[in-house]
Amino acid sequence: RTTEFMVTNRRILLKRGLFSVRVDEMNLSSIEGGHIRQSLIGRMFGFGRLLMSGRGDMTIAFPTMEKPGAFRAAIEDARIGLEHEPVPVT
Repeated sequence: RTTEFMVTNRRILLKRGLFSVRVDEMNLSSIEGGHIRQSLIGRMFGFGRLLMSGRGDMTIAFPTMEKPGAFRAAIEDARIGLEHEPVPVT
């Protein structure tokens, strides 16, 4: 209940803590790759860990979650949407 992770139209966020809160975030345009770690039991029951890496040494290690592949797919969908978003002209 003290951990939240989300995908917005601009970034991914991992928020942890109740009294002392830590927020890790990464811009979608900075993402270079993602890795899913699942044990045999995790594959059988649909849970695992997701590690997203970005430019430089930036990484976000998400805790064990249900359906890490679906969360990674949501991140990729948001990245594709960002690439096709029109640039405002001022």
